[in-house]
This record gives sequence, structure tokens and C-alpha cells, in this order.
Amino acid sequence: MAQATETNTTSRRQFLRTATAGAAVVQPLGVSLACATPIASAPGDDPDAEILDLETEIHRQYAAAQVISHEGTAPLRDEFTRLLNKVANGLPSAREELKIFGEQSGWNRAIADADVFFNRADDLIHVMWSKTAKTNAGRAAKCRIFLLHVVDDSEWLGPDSDLDWDISLGRRLMFELAGMSAADIALLSVRRHLTAAA
Repeated sequence: MAQATETNTTSRRQFLRTATAGAAVVQPLGVSLACATPIASAPGDDPDAEILDLETEIHRQYAAAQVISHEGTAPLRDEFTRLLNKVANGLPSAREELKIFGEQSGWNRAIADADVFFNRADDLIHVMWSKTAKTNAGRAAKCRIFLLHVVDDSEWLGPDSDLDWDISLGRRLMFELAGMSAADIALLSVRRHLTAAA
């Protein structure tokens, strides 16, 4: 169970704990679902129908987790940030204050409630990864899940000029395979900027 005493912000859950709590939810999934529309096929003919269904459910679980996390922590964001800064500055009683705040304010409860949905999504991702995609639509669905919910975006979002060459090329390939456009990359970059500034 997540606690308010954690300060690492590298995982998507920690990012939500500390960053998105103060930012408006741009869209629960971070990008337009228009880019995530699978290629239609006749009912029963799609060998990757299960992968596409898993993608939809994973997005739903993450969206629910983000909304719960945001609603439960947004009113507490300023105090949480103040206490985190005290911890970062090495003040002796800060960790205990942060722990008490997390327990008494409802912060830890909101994170625990969101984790129920994150854990469901993680389980579904494991199921998805156990299946081999047989179509471009199935491969694109797996790429979208990887980009939106698995990989840490701190090193690959932003303008190409700010990225290492290999990361820029890898990003373009992954977005191409996922069927996502340059506009989708820009939207994700804006979301990152907004949550970092909050």
C-alpha cells in the first residue's frame, strides 16, 4: 500500500501521487482515444480481438485510478508538497509529519483506492503481454499500452531537439507502430509540462 512518506517520483504511480494531484486531469488517458481506435474487422474474424478488448479495459482501469487519485489528493496537494519539501530539506520531524498527514488527511486512502485500479490494470497488462499479437492492430494496441501506461515518459517526451538521437528515433518508431501522430506526442508533452509545473 502506498504511503505519503514515499518521495520517489519515477514510477507512474508515484508520479500520480505527487504530480497529477495538483493538475487538472487533461484527459484520463493522456491522449485522444481517436488514435487508439483499432482497425475494424468482421465479428469473430479478428485473431487479436482479446488484445484489443484488453487495451480498452486497461485504459478504463487507468482512467478510474487517475480520477480517484486526483479527486482524493487535489485538495491536499499544497500541504503534501510543503511536507515533501521539509523532508527533502532534511528537517528531523518531517518524515513523521508526512506520515501522520498521509494517515489523517485521507491522502493514503485516496492512493490505496486508486491502487486497486492500478493493480487491476497491471494484471491485465501481464495478460496482454502473454499473448502474441498476430495483426497490426494487435501490435499497435500493445504499443499504445506500453507508451501510455508502462514506460516512464520522463526521458522521451518533449521536442526532438531536447532528446538524445536514439530516444528520438525510438519514440518515432513506437508512435508509428502504435498508430499515434505527432499531435499525440505533443499532447503527451503538454500533459507532462502541466503536471510538472503544478
